[in-house]
Amino acid sequence: LLLRPITGHWKSLTASALVFFGLVAALALPMVIATIDANTGLVAYAGSWKLNSPLFDTIESLMSSFMGLITGASGDGQFTNILAKAIVAGLVLAVVLACTWKPAKTVDDFSSRMLLIAASLVFLAPAAYPWYTVWFLPFLVFRPHTGLLLLTAMMGLYYLRFYFLSRGDTGTFDGIVAWIIWVPVWIFCLRDFIQRWRDGADPSTKKSLSY
Repeated sequence: LLLRPITGHWKSLTASALVFFGLVAALALPMVIATIDANTGLVAYAGSWKLNSPLFDTIESLMSSFMGLITGASGDGQFTNILAKAIVAGLVLAVVLACTWKPAKTVDDFSSRMLLIAASLVFLAPAAYPWYTVWFLPFLVFRPHTGLLLLTAMMGLYYLRFYFLSRGDTGTFDGIVAWIIWVPVWIFCLRDFIQRWRDGADPSTKKSLSY
């Protein structure tokens, strides 16, 4: 809600960003005072949580292979994980900048941009839990999107992980079920992107490019 009147107005956007980071710091302060160690929620989440995210796993694997080509040996796991997260953070930042570079002209335009930002966080996050879909659901109400609507249905398959976990076979979930969740979503999102790109390339079309 704060972004709508300030996108494109950099002084206001900077002030809002400072307020945002100030609030985040205030919320994190109790954990800092209580001493942060490897078992602290934020540290554990940032350092080791990686679940139900084939896209991030693929990026990390590519980085490991890339480092292997450079060094002649398999890449260090911790370093490649950090490198993959840096790439993901850069991609999300690029999406945010692209969506806020110019002010939204209409409420539909604004909703589409915010939907894209929230969805990119879910798509690129190292851990993707079903409840993360609430990040983009408010905007999905106003800008329905086939791929994201499908994701809200497919995410329920995440709970199969506990079935495999109880049998000591989480590899089946990570290697098969997680891909079953995400591949149809990627296909529909790619289809919609190609369709909207074609609509934009055709001057005779009157369809709106929403995202």
